[in-house]
Amino acid sequence: MGEGRVVIPGEKLGVIEEFVPGENVYVNGRGCLRSEALGVLRITRNKVHVSPIRSLEIPLKFGELVLAEVWVSETARFIVKIVARWHPFKLLTNPVSGWIMKDEEENKLIRVGDLILAKVESALYNQIILSIAGGKELGVIYAKCLKCSVPLKKLGNTLVCPSCESIHLDRKISPYYGTNPFSRGE
Repeated sequence: MGEGRVVIPGEKLGVIEEFVPGENVYVNGRGCLRSEALGVLRITRNKVHVSPIRSLEIPLKFGELVLAEVWVSETARFIVKIVARWHPFKLLTNPVSGWIMKDEEENKLIRVGDLILAKVESALYNQIILSIAGGKELGVIYAKCLKCSVPLKKLGNTLVCPSCESIHLDRKISPYYGTNPFSRGE
């Protein structure tokens, strides 16, 4: 099996009759042990482990709040760059990618370029899925006008461009909108 070699996610590492799954190893429905991460294969007695080559600096957990920038809009999801943990506020030295599925109506109320406060829905297999649905504190905390790229101002439950006066009704606005999250002193 080659201990010390680099393995990729989903790669077969053995079967449950010969090994017990360790860290970053799962058993599929057919009894095969497979890698959960890109990493180095380790075998201790009869236990198989994968030491990730790149792991999250701060492991994100289900339910945790994060600060993310929306990068790309695809048909079924938004791709985001997670830049900080919210409680306690901590910038990530190496931002990580995640996505927001557009299956819930509230999750559609963001745009590319928005800075958002979102909740971690899943962080399995280094695939991080976020959501802005549900919690009142979740949503957009910074946005620019789609026409002229000027930062939008919050007026009640609406975002308005102070330059071209366009009104933006297509965002879920967080109560933290307009505050600088990078100056949080927690």
